[in-house]
Amino acid sequence: MDRQKGFSIVEILVGLVIGMLALLAIFQTLALFENQRRTTSSGANMQQNGLSALYTLEQDIRLGGYGLIDNGSMPCFNINAYGSPQSVFQSIPIQIVDGGTGSDSLVTARLGSDTGGVATGGGRAQLAAQVSSLPGAITVDTGEGIKANDYIMISQTGLACSLLKVTSVSGTNVSVQAVANSGGTAGTANFPSYAGNTSNPYAIIVDIGQSAPFTTSTYSVSSGNLVQSDNGATAQPVVANIVNIQAQYGVAPAGSQSISCWTDATGNNCSPASGNWSAPTSADFERVKAIRLAIVARSAIKEKPSSGTTCDATTSAPAAWPSAGLPTGSSNPPTIDLSSDSNWKCYRYKVYSTIIPLRNVIWGNL
Repeated sequence: MDRQKGFSIVEILVGLVIGMLALLAIFQTLALFENQRRTTSSGANMQQNGLSALYTLEQDIRLGGYGLIDNGSMPCFNINAYGSPQSVFQSIPIQIVDGGTGSDSLVTARLGSDTGGVATGGGRAQLAAQVSSLPGAITVDTGEGIKANDYIMISQTGLACSLLKVTSVSGTNVSVQAVANSGGTAGTANFPSYAGNTSNPYAIIVDIGQSAPFTTSTYSVSSGNLVQSDNGATAQPVVANIVNIQAQYGVAPAGSQSISCWTDATGNNCSPASGNWSAPTSADFERVKAIRLAIVARSAIKEKPSSGTTCDATTSAPAAWPSAGLPTGSSNPPTIDLSSDSNWKCYRYKVYSTIIPLRNVIWGNL
């Protein structure tokens, strides 16, 4: 009887070992490619998020000060809207709110009218008589260009501006009413007094038009997102996986358009008239011609440790921008601190930086 042919137990065991080794090699290769895929995908997401955040901020910062610059000067720091409730709005084209060791915030301000602060029918009017209280009736040197239902802003050096709405115009007599706006915080109950004299000239009337008169936008970082709040409304997420914003003012000498110094939003670099950029004067803000901005984007997915259990995808925080070549007297580049998140080393980061000119401030001084 012929012997049956087949694999012996030894041959089967050898085949199993070879197959297991092949599977192990395949799985290791798949794991390697999966890690590379995750890293590549995270990098693409970071690039998209970082560029989206940079574009959003750049577009709004370039609009800062639209309609608020008159003959080389800013009309006021704040705008009082005598509505219910009374509100106070910032009218500085762009302000950096220093975040200390955390992320900075940015506040932009602009008029919402297509015509900015240009009067609809002529030059800007001036007050022709003292105003003891607002709202009410005001007397101007010309009513040309001012129409019923227009929003107007009364601006005088050293005082908060007043945002009002015109109810009727009869020659040089203009009747105004309160502007109802629920945004902003409660303001002072005292109406400013606009008195014309040689040391403090008559106030200027800025005719804003009949559209939404004024917009302030605040950009900040919250829970790993770039968020935006307009006119004091609840902040809404704009771009995901943005973890830090750092910014500095580009400052020119008084009367110049050329930036000669870069400064943080606090401290006395670039010689602020107030002595500290945390409490700048209008003259200080008129010297600010650009914003230097750094946005830190983060990968959406945690990276596995290369060995052990300690994350090491990132071992040191990224830099905002190089320190070489800064003008004399400038602040050092801001430090990016990500340590508020105990797992920050598990992610990858990319910094997007740029210089954004404040075109309305520059054009307003030509």
